[in-house]
Amino acid sequence: MGTLAPAEIAALKQRAVAEIDRYADQLTAVSQRIWENPEIAFQEMQAAGWLTELLLEADYRVERGVGGLPTAFTARRVSRQPGPTVGIFSEYDALINLGNGSGHNLLAISGVGAGIGLAAVADDLPGSVQIHLRGHAGANQGIMGM
Repeated sequence: MGTLAPAEIAALKQRAVAEIDRYADQLTAVSQRIWENPEIAFQEMQAAGWLTELLLEADYRVERGVGGLPTAFTARRVSRQPGPTVGIFSEYDALINLGNGSGHNLLAISGVGAGIGLAAVADDLPGSVQIHLRGHAGANQGIMGM
């Protein structure tokens, strides 16, 4: 497949958005659960679990405990042909004595939602796409689980 025409791009965008909309209730519920259950750096067991469950449901291969950090994860979705890699970032830890005041519940679910939308159209893009979604353990401590 070569370059896409504007109408084809618009159709792909609509499909990606439709897939995100299909998951909207689940995405919102997980964001709310993360907000209501703040977990500080490197203790984000529930958040990491909820996020990876969604990604598994969206046909991602999920590796938990990456980089020796139990709450870090990488989720991968590869299209049919070799090609570029798209990285998406998701962080979900809370601040000590402040909870999720930094909005990491929203950052977490935004990354997962973007990954779900992109995965829905990855096989129809020119070339191929590898989507690597990184679950960022301990973001408020400045350390990333890679």
